[in-house]
Amino acid sequence: MMNIGSGFTHLEQITATLDMPCMSTRMYDKLHDEICEAWEQTSVETMKNAPDEEKALAVTDGQVDANGVPLITVVADGSWAKRSYHSNYSSLSGAAAIIGYKTKKVLFLGVRNKYCTICKIAERANMSLTKPHKCFKNWTGSSSSMEADIIAEGFSKSLEMYGLIYDKLIADGDSNCYKRVLDAHPYEDVIVEKIECKNHLLRNYSRKIRDLIKDTSAGPLVLRKQIQQNQLKLRWAISKAVSYRKSENIEFTQKVEGLKKDIQNSISHIFGEHKDCQNIRYFCNKPYVAHGTTMSDLKMTGALTWNNH
Repeated sequence: MMNIGSGFTHLEQITATLDMPCMSTRMYDKLHDEICEAWEQTSVETMKNAPDEEKALAVTDGQVDANGVPLITVVADGSWAKRSYHSNYSSLSGAAAIIGYKTKKVLFLGVRNKYCTICKIAERANMSLTKPHKCFKNWTGSSSSMEADIIAEGFSKSLEMYGLIYDKLIADGDSNCYKRVLDAHPYEDVIVEKIECKNHLLRNYSRKIRDLIKDTSAGPLVLRKQIQQNQLKLRWAISKAVSYRKSENIEFTQKVEGLKKDIQNSISHIFGEHKDCQNIRYFCNKPYVAHGTTMSDLKMTGALTWNNH
């Protein structure tokens, strides 16, 4: 039940369906607490070993600062108990994790809670708590700032806990999170570099395409339907270009320049113009078609410059 995010009520429903006796609420709560403690202990032990692997790989690759402290790249992201849908950030609980890029193992994990059931019951009854309890309430700020606070804490404790410097952060486009890390000044001589996460960039790209399809001012319906039919191809073209450029045995700056050309040509390729396909070569070998394509129709509307994207 815990593994699939359910609780005692669902357990009762399942056991009733199976015509099977169910444990009591008291027994369930007791076992729930035992399992939570075991999970927490296991996660702590795992996080103790992960930094040693990251440290060894950084030293092997020569990624150390002037004082010999290993420099590593980390991936960070957060989640909330309630979905926001990009507008309603009111979740009572949130969590975030920092993961080593090379080992894919968790280095730091944090949880922020704005609510404790026992404290709330006592408050409503205007009673003082006579028995000690495990209070989970540790946050009074906004729900949207939970992720930034956890990640900033992880960066601030990296030297003290592991003797590591997180010099590069791979994360989504949330500028508040990165700003919070910079404001924390976790390292004396190192400024953390932000690297945008490819998955988040592609997801935002797809969302912008969906918004364009719905916008009646972006062009005729027939052309917006053409975009709708090819929206997955637009994302796939960039994903395939990233994979291809990563596999090339050339300088990184050349890979970046090649990827830039691929992204610029992807729309032309998908909508039949093939302007630079023969120059790029691996996209396809079809010749440039200047007129009579969906691309030439799109150029006559505002779709290609919609919302300055």
